[in-house]
Amino acid sequence: MQYRQTEQALFSKRRAFEAGLDASLPVNGRAYLKGWCWVCKGPRKFLYDRLYSSTGTVNWRERLVCQVCGLNNRLRMSAQLFESLSPIPVQHSRIYLTEQLTPFASFIRKKYFGTVFSEYIDENLPSGFVDARGLRHEDVTSLSLQDARIEYLLSFDVLEHVPNYRAALSEFFRVLVPGGVLLMSVPFLLNAQANVVRALRNEDGEIVHCLAPEYHGDPINPTDGILCYYHFGWELLNDLRLAGFQEVGVHLYWSLDYGIIGAEQLAIIARRRA
Repeated sequence: MQYRQTEQALFSKRRAFEAGLDASLPVNGRAYLKGWCWVCKGPRKFLYDRLYSSTGTVNWRERLVCQVCGLNNRLRMSAQLFESLSPIPVQHSRIYLTEQLTPFASFIRKKYFGTVFSEYIDENLPSGFVDARGLRHEDVTSLSLQDARIEYLLSFDVLEHVPNYRAALSEFFRVLVPGGVLLMSVPFLLNAQANVVRALRNEDGEIVHCLAPEYHGDPINPTDGILCYYHFGWELLNDLRLAGFQEVGVHLYWSLDYGIIGAEQLAIIARRRA
């Protein structure tokens, strides 16, 4: 909170710049912001429009899509953070990515050959099951991976869809090697201490909606999407520590040069002690 107060002038300048871009965008129009794409390693145009917006303004987090690699704002930031970690990941680093069908998975697949990919396909399948399409099913609350197997665990906008997310954090910790790194993104409320529970599962396994249902895009079920159970607050960092992680932190990123704008794109980095 103190950080936000001391940097208020800078934040205000950024928000005014973004508001100007938004105001100049026709209702159903599209425009491009020029910048340097970390993934492509070159100058690119990033598409923005009002797709995935519930407010009528640009959803900067999900837009600014590179016209070559196809990665949006938050995923280009995630790629940059991942490749800037210490130690720097190499081709044969042991990585687990909790997605398999996305443009980000394609980026990782081309560069990092020691990666395990997965999707959540069906609750009746066992973790580790591979279907006829070659898709691997993993339930992040009960992974099939061995203890201390993974050096880098990458999970982007997955945790909010997991009713028992604390079990997932414990599993993430279990499969990481000592010194291993968790890099993840979630819907995060910077001004909220407690998590916002949007939905939950009761003792009978039935879904109970606490707020209006919110669905996010899902490559496995693109028509219906996937239910969001949580918007997280700072409580999540304590949950990570309780799961065993150390050096837990929230990283805020904004860079006009890299075409990463909007209300400071956010990622969480946590380490298992070496």
